Amino acid sequence: MLDDLPDGSTDQYEPDEPDPEAEYTPDIPSVSIPDTSDADVPPELARVFWNVVLAANIGLFAVALGLMVGVFQGQWRLGGGAIALGAVALLLGYRRYRRYQNR
Repeated sequence: MLDDLPDGSTDQYEPDEPDPEAEYTPDIPSVSIPDTSDADVPPELARVFWNVVLAANIGLFAVALGLMVGVFQGQWRLGGGAIALGAVALLLGYRRYRRYQNR
């Protein structure tokens, strides 16, 4: 029922087999990355930055975990404690950031 097509294939919808010997070269654009090895960050700024990042991570994790424990497990005492801990961590991180900005 399938007639041979002029190119020798039997089905017009069947894709050609890929050549495993052919070299694949994707079209990836080149990007130049500037050299920042000579850029120095003041040690105090780096310390404040990482303290704020740590406080924000702890705060977000504790608030999210507290909400999930409260909603899904119904343990609002434990969840509320985690939410309070997260709120304190977020507040301390924010105060640390504002104190550095206002210096």
